[in-house]
Amino acid sequence: MDYEDNGFEMLADYPDVMKPADVMEALGIGKNLFYELVNEGRLKASRIGKIWRIQKKSVIEFLDDSER
Repeated sequence: MDYEDNGFEMLADYPDVMKPADVMEALGIGKNLFYELVNEGRLKASRIGKIWRIQKKSVIEFLDDSER
């Protein structure tokens, strides 16, 4: 996916499946807000055991929804 074409070039250097630390860095948010967004369902994330993973497209969807 070409992130520069859709206005999300800030995510271009991140992997397609992100760690919570990646998302926090990209969005400029802290751990508490990250988990609040996940728990409220505003940011889609998957938990495998104790490990959280977030698809980059979920971050883009979150940003799209936030701009409205």
